[in-house]
Amino acid sequence: MEAPDLPQPGQRIGRYRVEKLLGEGGMGAVFAATNDVTGRAVAIKWMLPAMARSAEAVARFLAEARATARIEHPNVIQVLDVGQDGPAPFLVMERLRGESLGERLERVGRLSVGETIEVMVHACRGIAEAHAEGIIHRDLKPDNIFLCQGKDGSKRAPKVLDFGISKLYEEGSANKLTQTGAIMGTPLYMSPEQIS
Repeated sequence: MEAPDLPQPGQRIGRYRVEKLLGEGGMGAVFAATNDVTGRAVAIKWMLPAMARSAEAVARFLAEARATARIEHPNVIQVLDVGQDGPAPFLVMERLRGESLGERLERVGRLSVGETIEVMVHACRGIAEAHAEGIIHRDLKPDNIFLCQGKDGSKRAPKVLDFGISKLYEEGSANKLTQTGAIMGTPLYMSPEQIS
């Protein structure tokens, strides 16, 4: 059941019509939607209006859109559009079919060695491309690796998701979205150096 302050099925976010809520987190929600003009199925990451009151949160959200849009790789989710719906910014991504690696692990337990290698090679290729663009993900975990399927249910290459707390390294710019000593990421998946 969707909260009353979230967009409801049939409601529009920009030029996209909401179909259903896919998931909700502390900063926002992700919806299945359709582009009214092209009919393309998309996923919309929409920032909660309460979070949009924070200039830092909005800057981080928009930085995620810029970071992800810079990466052109089949193993990274594609950002298609960015917009503003009232006070709430949103980003539009390709809609994926399948499940996250986290969901798969919860459902089946351990993966075979071969499947693990296959998934991780694809994820590493996507992360390597992000690094080549000067982007450090900082929250790589099973929930942020998506095991894609085609319309016919066939297996497709996995994709890395959620660059929301990524670090951007750009020549001549000082990225100040993260303060020194700030803890970023999911504790169970942080490196020992980051935790200490």
